[in-house]
Amino acid sequence: MIIRLLIDMNLSTEWVAELSSQGYDALHWSNFGDPRAADAVIMAWARANNCADARQWPQRDTSARPKHLAGTHGEARHLSPAAV
Repeated sequence: MIIRLLIDMNLSTEWVAELSSQGYDALHWSNFGDPRAADAVIMAWARANNCADARQWPQRDTSARPKHLAGTHGEARHLSPAAV
């Protein structure tokens, strides 16, 4: 089974090219659904289409962020590969 990465709206579309160049099958949500769709809609689509959702950790509440991810995400709304 091949798992594709579904790049969520809070990440730049540039991630599709970056991940594809490294051999991953990556898609951006903006090509498949409403950019304002609720997380539940995006996750349901991802499950139905054999995708793993890839997203930037929410900036509003970082209390649940795993400690190993602390400081790895920029504050930009649409984080691009160049910003990492």
